[in-house]
Amino acid sequence: MKSMVYISITTATISMLIPQDIVDGRPVPVFFRGRPTIYHIFLSCTLFAFLGSFSSLMVHHKPRVERVFRIYAVASMIFALIFLSCTIFAFLGSFSSLMVQHKPRVERVFRIYAVASMISALRRSRGVVMWS
Repeated sequence: MKSMVYISITTATISMLIPQDIVDGRPVPVFFRGRPTIYHIFLSCTLFAFLGSFSSLMVHHKPRVERVFRIYAVASMIFALIFLSCTIFAFLGSFSSLMVQHKPRVERVFRIYAVASMISALRRSRGVVMWS
């Protein structure tokens, strides 16, 4: 659980240090430029992962309560990673399509890839297999 505390603190710190744009009067990192709501959900999941892991470390003398906090921390970190991976795949797809705007077929392939990777990640988070 100590590693979960370190990872969540590092993630929150890095999200404040990367370049940011102002969206609706609030700073949002470049990766989340078009998705400020997902950024706030990502930060909330990171905060919940920190709280769960820290609480698990503090109540180590009560095994059942510690297990609940540990599960809570791991689940929150998994959701944060899912939201981050969806955003990065969408950002890379949109960035790649910007690089090849003069080639419409290649641009369309990159956009399809970005949408498909987001749908695939969302379905995997629900436990549904998209295609085999």
